[in-house]
Amino acid sequence: MGMPQNPFKINSSGQRQAAGPQRLTLSGKSRALLLPVLLAAGPLSAALLSTSSLSDSDSVENGAGQCAACHQEIASRQLASDHAHTMMRVEDFPELMQALPVEHMDQAGGVTYRIERSPEQRTGVDLVARMGTREERLRLLWGVGAGRKGITFMTRNQNTPPDSIPEADAGVHCERCHGSGEQHIQAMAEETDDPSRGIDNPGRLGALEQVYFCGACHGIPPGGADLRALGHAMAMDHSVRFPAERLVLSRCYNESGGRLKCTTCHDPHENLAASFDRNCLSCHGSQAEFAVPCPQSNNDCVSCHMPRETGFMTHSAFADHWIRVVPASD
Repeated sequence: MGMPQNPFKINSSGQRQAAGPQRLTLSGKSRALLLPVLLAAGPLSAALLSTSSLSDSDSVENGAGQCAACHQEIASRQLASDHAHTMMRVEDFPELMQALPVEHMDQAGGVTYRIERSPEQRTGVDLVARMGTREERLRLLWGVGAGRKGITFMTRNQNTPPDSIPEADAGVHCERCHGSGEQHIQAMAEETDDPSRGIDNPGRLGALEQVYFCGACHGIPPGGADLRALGHAMAMDHSVRFPAERLVLSRCYNESGGRLKCTTCHDPHENLAASFDRNCLSCHGSQAEFAVPCPQSNNDCVSCHMPRETGFMTHSAFADHWIRVVPASD
């Protein structure tokens, strides 16, 4: 493959977007050049993905603070979780700021990427791409991701107004999953006898509905009749990054009669639990009538049945949610 004609084009037409915060996308053959930018320090990696405006996110009419007025305990737990910090200003990632400047050379494309402090602003961070004598500098505004696996950087065009996203509303908070709380607040003010009135509770969704709901961020699974997509999810190692895609392949999911869904093991208001054995043994315990007990052990079930996969993303390992007896060849 020859050298791309312009490794710095933005969007498919080669023209800059008119307005709004943007993720980066590249045109034609040059598109792949910005995808493998990896940070050398710690478990951080950067991927610059398809163009999308930050303003496309769900509107927030009340904010998590108003929810916390009545739901203080669960709101405080959620605020301390990774979900609540999946979108932050770039300068608020301490591991990144301590590691700057960070440089990566794309040997195949001949492009050098450097993330450095902006010479124009004391707190700003720029991504600089260089190819020979050519250079492009982009201001990085937001980082999407908790940082345990990676960070997707988001930017905006130089000639557009600054974004106005309140930092308190960035990340995944109450109304992202439960919907706007306005009607719920009004209902509670009317002293209704239905405490769930006017609000959504994804925890009450059935297994299929919930896996699609969570899959909006964690990998929308293929439809049951889409055999090609199911085969792709089974065959491609990188699909392990998307737990919802893999979960629907599991006998545990398909034969549990709806008993296994995302919230069976994961409390979305908290970070990952230290152990999931109790969840597994609720079906596979020695007294269980529902499922066959494991003949090998009842400790650390996920180490065998949800092995951590590596090798396709720097610094990261992903638990495979295709829960199964894994053949030795895998």
